[in-house]
Amino acid sequence: MQYLGPPFVFGFTMLMDNISIASPNAATTAANITYWMGVDKFYVYSGRVETLPCTLRNYVFNDINRSQLDQVVSGTNEGYNEVWWFYPSASSSVNDRYVVYNYLEKVWYYGSLNRTAWLDSPLRSGPLGAFGIQGSYLNADIDASTTSIPLIDVSSYPSSGTITLDSEDISYTGVNVNTEELTGCVRGVNGTTPATHLAYTHASYKIPNQVMVHETGTDDQSVSTSIPIRAYVSSADFAIEDGNQFGFVWRMLPDLTFSGSTGNNPVVTMTVEGRQNSGTNYFNSNSPTVTLTAVIPVEQYTGEIYTRVRGRQMRFTIDSNDLGVTWQLGAMRIDVRTDGRQ
Repeated sequence: MQYLGPPFVFGFTMLMDNISIASPNAATTAANITYWMGVDKFYVYSGRVETLPCTLRNYVFNDINRSQLDQVVSGTNEGYNEVWWFYPSASSSVNDRYVVYNYLEKVWYYGSLNRTAWLDSPLRSGPLGAFGIQGSYLNADIDASTTSIPLIDVSSYPSSGTITLDSEDISYTGVNVNTEELTGCVRGVNGTTPATHLAYTHASYKIPNQVMVHETGTDDQSVSTSIPIRAYVSSADFAIEDGNQFGFVWRMLPDLTFSGSTGNNPVVTMTVEGRQNSGTNYFNSNSPTVTLTAVIPVEQYTGEIYTRVRGRQMRFTIDSNDLGVTWQLGAMRIDVRTDGRQ
């Protein structure tokens, strides 16, 4: 749309037809290029409208609640050259997942996170995200020993957490959307007392709706006691001689830095897995740890790891799930030798 002149004359130019947008807030602009989520694919506008190639398209659109697409929100994380979308999975009535496109490296990644709004600003050190949960009500009376809490609707609750019924706190470890129950419940946590509760008692989620500051610190501080944020990266399968020969991994030379970690002894776990053929399961995993000791400079790390993993195809994973740990992966080396054809 272009303004042509007074009093209120506008002209319109058709750029593309037969496209879609998931919600009014599903579009965002980064580096003068506009990105948005459609109902079955992603799009980009950089002077012309194009489909944005997405390696996670099936993961996103095969498991999305299409009746709640209006809740999709998008935003940027300019400090890391990223565009984010938050959307509800098929079993959720609120946004519980995200998918990220790094427009500089042209890669996609994904995860689970409840965010109902997003704002990135050059005036702040990191983006702001809103955490929002839709509460529900008891579907029946319960006594003080009930360990599966029946609710009218469980689809908005995270997969684990704590709810409050009257003055009692109850933790849970699972959400059964088929029976509309919170499962694995522990009654009377946080110093409260188990009690009976009547049907239609409000089941409020323990964490209130709030604004989260992102890209600050190393841990999840949305709860009263900080919890670690799991960080991992897993490679695609690799092989030698196009998979005609088995490979034997006997040594790895890690290239890691723990710069920025606040823990006294930050640790990551490196896992190497092999499989016989591309269609078989992984086996013979070996998980040595790479540690930074407290008595050497932060730049010095474990030099070598010896392992024994055999397979026609292999992959490696680096994972951390401890408080105060942040790490960066460099150009690590994996020594593989041929080990026969069978």
